Amino acid sequence: GMSERRLLSEHAVAAALVAASPDAVLIANDERHYVDANEAACALLGRTREEVLRLQVDDLAPEAARPWVADAWAKFREDGSQSGAMVIERPDGSVRHVEFSARAAIAPGLHLSVLHDVTEKVQAELELQTVNESLRQALEIQRGRAEQSEQRLLLALGEIPTVIWTQDAELRFTYLSHYRWGLRPEEVLGRTDVETWGTGAEELARLKRSVLATGRHVETELTVGFPECERTVLISAGPLLDETGRPVGILGAATDVTLIRQAEREAAASKALLEQRIEEQTRELRVSERRLRELIEGVDAVIGRKLGDRSPMELSDRIRELLGRERSEEHTSELQSRLHLVCRLLLEKK
Repeated sequence: GMSERRLLSEHAVAAALVAASPDAVLIANDERHYVDANEAACALLGRTREEVLRLQVDDLAPEAARPWVADAWAKFREDGSQSGAMVIERPDGSVRHVEFSARAAIAPGLHLSVLHDVTEKVQAELELQTVNESLRQALEIQRGRAEQSEQRLLLALGEIPTVIWTQDAELRFTYLSHYRWGLRPEEVLGRTDVETWGTGAEELARLKRSVLATGRHVETELTVGFPECERTVLISAGPLLDETGRPVGILGAATDVTLIRQAEREAAASKALLEQRIEEQTRELRVSERRLRELIEGVDAVIGRKLGDRSPMELSDRIRELLGRERSEEHTSELQSRLHLVCRLLLEKK
């Protein structure tokens, strides 16, 4: 009758839809034997339709999971539906990844399974995971190198009297490369110059505010009070800029030049002392020169017969006064030798 023809028409439509479906469609009976399969199912399984119809549901399950297929099938029939993902191994050894959706009892004793091939998607995900893992490893290597470079930089900075620092827009310290001169992190980070230093704090703050206001680099030398002592430091500071070029903080370096300035002061003091001594010796030489000139002018008062026989020479009262000698000292061998030498030099000049 009419209802039978309608049923046959609906069956024909359903059969046409199954045949045209791009996804694999399989129908199994209560004993888990496949009784129908479309072309997409045959292509997915790598078998002919006749070969597929000789298979059971168990044959598509991974070998390790086959002992549990009967229990899973019973639960599937009890629940009425099931979905998930599985791996199918084809006769040629290739593997396909599928997502499945199954419906129990679509007709008396018949059960429908639709399998969607997601092998390319899984392979793409695996490749992406491989790329991500390679990137992660590369980043780990770069991070390790960066950490090593930072450690080396900090070690190098530890050997030189320079501290690198950053401050935010409120001039609170956010980073110090290392701590010296009695500094500790909790006494610096999050605090301002005025809250941290003694001597020179107000001047430091004023300079840094000018950097934020103008965006210009500044350099200056200040005496700053540290916990352990006061140090003379060379401050170099510039702006940290955001993506719009607006100053949002400070990047700077403080180099301890205390020993350099101390050495310069000591060198200046030594130079001044040396110049003083040179001046004193110059005055003494001028006095000696004046006395020698007076001695030469009064040489006619020196009484002596022959220079050649080195006979004793007598001194006049004027010469004795210039030489600062007593009469009793004028015949000493040392004084006589000097007198003969002076007379010889004077005669040679004449």
